[in-house]
Amino acid sequence: MMLEASNRQIAALALSLLDLTDLTDDCTPEAIEKLCAAARTPHGHTAAICIWPRFVAQARDSWSEQRGQDRDGRQLPLR
Repeated sequence: MMLEASNRQIAALALSLLDLTDLTDDCTPEAIEKLCAAARTPHGHTAAICIWPRFVAQARDSWSEQRGQDRDGRQLPLR
């Protein structure tokens, strides 16, 4: 049996498996805001962002502010 998926489905799956990372020594709060924004797209969100512990609270707040619903109307999770 051959399973077929559209390019959109394949892209959404690939996106959901990606981690966005900023572990640079000179990471800034502005960079974290951009990373959080990039993690959410109209086509879904990434699996995770990888950041220094000092930025976790900021990222969580940013995600909460940006939090919305997925294409099926479900609330996006906070992880």
